[in-house]
Formats: sequence, structure tokens, C-alpha cells
Amino acid sequence: MSRIGCSAQQRSQLVLAERCGHAILSAEHFIDVFRRFYGPTHKLYGALSEEKAATFTAELTELIRKFNRAADGTLVVPSTYPELVITRAG
Repeated sequence: MSRIGCSAQQRSQLVLAERCGHAILSAEHFIDVFRRFYGPTHKLYGALSEEKAATFTAELTELIRKFNRAADGTLVVPSTYPELVITRAG
């Protein structure tokens, strides 16, 4: 994942996220990742006309931004599942 064009805070978040295996930087980035790599979302976009895909993207972006808790241009949204990172001692 490229760090070019990211703020210092975003770069540090990317380094941490790369270590944890994921990084979502904005609503647009979230949609792009899910559109390309998450099966149900990928199939949905494949079934929509360009016009309907644009409408869906605009509505999804608005929804994501509504729940975004970050104020620095990044994306922090509440999750319905806990995320746990375990490291082995020694």
C-alpha cells in the first residue's frame, strides 16, 4: 500500500494497519476496497448500471460519513464485532 500523498498521521496509521493486515483511510477508500475485493459488494456493483452504481456510491458515502468519528479526514466507524490482536510471548 502506498504512503505517498498521505498526511503524517495517515502514514503512521498505515504502518500500524499494515502490521495488523488492513488499512481503511476514508469513506472513498472503504468503498473502493469493498467494491474490488469483497464478494457481495463486488457482485452488487457488477449488476448495477453506471448511473445506479453512482447513486449507490453517493448514498453509501453519505452513510459512512454520518457514522465517521474521525475529524481528521480519516475513517473511524463503530464496529459490531470486537477486533483482537494477539501476539505470542517470547
